[in-house]
Amino acid sequence: MSYPPIGLGPATSEFTEGVHAPLWPAPEIPGHEVPPDYLGKRAVIDLVSTAEGFGWKVKVTHAKGSLPSVGGKPGPARDSLAVRLWRGDDRAVAVYCAGSKDWTWKVCRRWRLGNFPTNVQNITTFEAMLL
Repeated sequence: MSYPPIGLGPATSEFTEGVHAPLWPAPEIPGHEVPPDYLGKRAVIDLVSTAEGFGWKVKVTHAKGSLPSVGGKPGPARDSLAVRLWRGDDRAVAVYCAGSKDWTWKVCRRWRLGNFPTNVQNITTFEAMLL
């Protein structure tokens, strides 16, 4: 069964037909598991230690790629360390990213399987939620 068009644009991608360019540059370093002290970032080591102390299992991954900049275009390639946590049905992730000058926590989220993640404003609040 097919439905009639409803006037929301072309049924096929006539705007991109014949264009095979990637939508985003491939990462310079695809995500891969690393030890917590990889790149020597004390903030990551401290978070891993805190989480393990509260019974969380931890995996740290490293990647280097481009994030969106002004206008949604790829910015410069930057390193990032993702601290992925799980304990029973609980999950959490915090991403530590290189900036133009310093490293900062960019993403801190916690959720229970089957529920939407909760965005956390800062790493201090995130660590408190790991109890």
